[in-house]
Amino acid sequence: LNNKSKFALLIKTMFRKCLVIGFIGLSLSSCKEQKTDDVKGNTESKEKSVEELVYEKAKNRGDVNSAIYAINVILEKDSSRLDLADTLAYLYYRAGNPESCSDVVNMVLSKKPDDVKLLELGGVSDQTIGNFLGAIDKFERIYAINKDLKYHYQAGTIMLNAGMFTELEKLVQEIIDDPNSAGAKVEIPNVQGKPQEVSLKAAAYNLKGYMYAAQNKKEPAVKAFRSALEYEKYFDLPAEGLNQILYGGK
Repeated sequence: LNNKSKFALLIKTMFRKCLVIGFIGLSLSSCKEQKTDDVKGNTESKEKSVEELVYEKAKNRGDVNSAIYAINVILEKDSSRLDLADTLAYLYYRAGNPESCSDVVNMVLSKKPDDVKLLELGGVSDQTIGNFLGAIDKFERIYAINKDLKYHYQAGTIMLNAGMFTELEKLVQEIIDDPNSAGAKVEIPNVQGKPQEVSLKAAAYNLKGYMYAAQNKKEPAVKAFRSALEYEKYFDLPAEGLNQILYGGK
């Protein structure tokens, strides 16, 4: 592989989803805490529909596909059941259907625009299906809500992969200038794909280095990689970036 191809592979490595999404590990049986009453005020004593009974059995059995089917039927009859729409989005992700997950997330977000968990789930789903602008929008909306820099950084990894260098340059500088970025941590896949925890300031400098490298701007890339290593001396990705530029990967 030539240097350009090697840098492209390293950028793909960084692009792997490195956020830990707590709810994606949600087991179907843990959905038992979801509301079972109609949001219009029906009482607990109301007789459940066939679809609700199917859903309850599917939860107990861990049957994702049957649960998805039952929830879709329930929502077709009553689209106000946002509690079940949330669950449907999670289940679509678990079932390996990010397209449907994204569709449901967008529907729920139109009514609950500041739901951070759904924004994160939708961002990961959009990233998976190649809807980069949608993913960036969702991660940036989370950052606007909670000011957690790792979401700002995640948007930056997508910008790098999409070649959005003008937007990325502004974003990485914002992270570098943030007084909290040196102490904040993020897990990033290393060259072997294993997670490595580093400071967000170092991660931002690393992004900056790969941004310049992708544009064949070697001198500023070297400077950015060295800055990343000043904050995290054992940081794998900028070390490999330097190796590629200075020694051709030898």
